[in-house]
Amino acid sequence: MTQNESTVKEAVEKLFVNPEQSKAVLAALVPSKRPAGWSRRSRATYYTEEYAMQVKRVLDNILQDKQDRLWRYEDWKQFSPTTVYLRINQSLRYLLDYMDADGRYKKLMSTLEIYRDRSAKGIRFGYETGVADG
Repeated sequence: MTQNESTVKEAVEKLFVNPEQSKAVLAALVPSKRPAGWSRRSRATYYTEEYAMQVKRVLDNILQDKQDRLWRYEDWKQFSPTTVYLRINQSLRYLLDYMDADGRYKKLMSTLEIYRDRSAKGIRFGYETGVADG
């Protein structure tokens, strides 16, 4: 927790003595480090602006040329296939939650599918319906 976040937390706890109320107010004031609905115990390591920018570049390219993209596992040798999928998924969630003010990526995601493509050994961003085997 940053210095500013702890100052806000202290002020809210003084104002709202009931712990349930203070938690609710804090949740509204301090941005979460995990997607909405996730447990406090969940770790969303890739739910950050840095990783979202990587996915954003890929989606911008897709918007321009309307071509599928494949993130090959072999390009991410330091990660397991599951980790690559989690990285993409959490980054995309952050992008949609915090960086999509005009809704263009949400609209794109309504036509695009992201799935594990076992035959190509990677994660595909595609317009064609794939068999999600995740």
